[in-house]
Amino acid sequence: MAKNIKFQFDTEFQKEVLHYTIKEPMGYQALKFYNYDTFELSEHQLIAFAIKKYFKKNKRIPSKAVLREYMRTIFNEKQFEDLVDEDLKKLVLGIISELYEEPLLDAEEIYTKTKQFKQFCEIKGIFEEADFHNFEISKFQTVSTRLHKSLNIGEELNEDDGTFLVKDLIDRQIRRKIKTNIIPTPYRQLNHTLNAGGYTRSSLICYIGKAKWFKTGVLVNYGSSTMKQRKKVAYIDFENNEDPIAIRTEQGLGNLTASELVTGEHDKRLAKMMRQYRRIGAEMVIKRFPAYSTTFDDIQAWTDNMKLKHNITFDIFIFDYLGLMGSISRKKEDKDRISDVYVDAKNFLKYNNIALGVTAHHITNEGHIRIGTKFKPTDTAKCLDIHRHVDALIGLNKSDEEREAGVLRMEDIDQREGKEGTALFWVDFEKQRTKEFSKKEIKEYIEQMGDREENTRDTDNSDKAPKRRRKDEL
Repeated sequence: MAKNIKFQFDTEFQKEVLHYTIKEPMGYQALKFYNYDTFELSEHQLIAFAIKKYFKKNKRIPSKAVLREYMRTIFNEKQFEDLVDEDLKKLVLGIISELYEEPLLDAEEIYTKTKQFKQFCEIKGIFEEADFHNFEISKFQTVSTRLHKSLNIGEELNEDDGTFLVKDLIDRQIRRKIKTNIIPTPYRQLNHTLNAGGYTRSSLICYIGKAKWFKTGVLVNYGSSTMKQRKKVAYIDFENNEDPIAIRTEQGLGNLTASELVTGEHDKRLAKMMRQYRRIGAEMVIKRFPAYSTTFDDIQAWTDNMKLKHNITFDIFIFDYLGLMGSISRKKEDKDRISDVYVDAKNFLKYNNIALGVTAHHITNEGHIRIGTKFKPTDTAKCLDIHRHVDALIGLNKSDEEREAGVLRMEDIDQREGKEGTALFWVDFEKQRTKEFSKKEIKEYIEQMGDREENTRDTDNSDKAPKRRRKDEL
């Protein structure tokens, strides 16, 4: 980096660069864009110096406690001994605590601007060093090479370049350590069945079940649950309209019936709740598109516009449902159309680096035979090979007794990165809310139901049921 060049951005932005480095899982990538003397304020210089030095030795970003302790050794280094006094020490340690405790907003924008500043520094240095009044042809290639390199700073490998097994090893090791490529679901029981506690980035999950069996409710609850994980959710709807989805989401978040919601008595509490979500950077945008005519070209255009107009980049896409979309190939037959839509969805998630895509689908007439037991991978209506395209196919099932008791089973039918398993939930239809079984409730359920797989292998329904719970307990 050229010397004596400072940020053209203010000191608050410079602080956010440090914030990004610490809080963003892949924040270490910004380290190559600055040196400690890049920053204007002494307190920021010290923190930047400590982070870069620690990372160089340990190949990871330190925790708050580790950085605060490491900082004390930095204070005593010769190059800083005339700079640091007790007031500055207190200020630095206070800023460190603040950086770790405050939520990070606009991470992508910070990274982009930091990269741009690095480019500015490099290009400015090239022009300052080059004597264009006495420019010799022998210097052309050198300047051209340096300029080209500067203009491509921070560019990710083109998809066609592939993965370099040797050159990219350290970067892969770092990613594995911080598990940025593993996206957990909001549900403890499902995560337990997965090899790494979650799905790999850009995975597509599909829930299947009988019509009118709370599939949309499950999608709504998935969206609201991921908001609690500080995620930004795009809810793409093809059949329900935006207001009903918003109402169902508010019901679930507020634990309210529809009649309780419309009274207005809980408006202040809901407003406070939404302010809390805003502070942690969470959001859900519900967008209605016309069924069958919408393709992923339309979804991509909307996604690009949301980024441009509102500076929002989504973590999770929920599609209610993918089977109601048109394919980019414009195939008409349901089997081919739906199959191509799922391929389009996978391409869309990968291209945009989306954490997860979630959708639902109806079961076949034959699948109705397995209501109360367990669905098969081919129980997907109109397109039997959906399971080949998704990373996880999860059945929403329940016996008659479970339905009466308000129990819903989520069962891994087919998934790439884990084993079969079951997640148990209480469902409150009136409040559009699901609640995951506690470990104690799971144990009690197993004791009452026995080995469900054994009991239901040759029958349509189990003759045992969990204890009925009152609605106010759901």
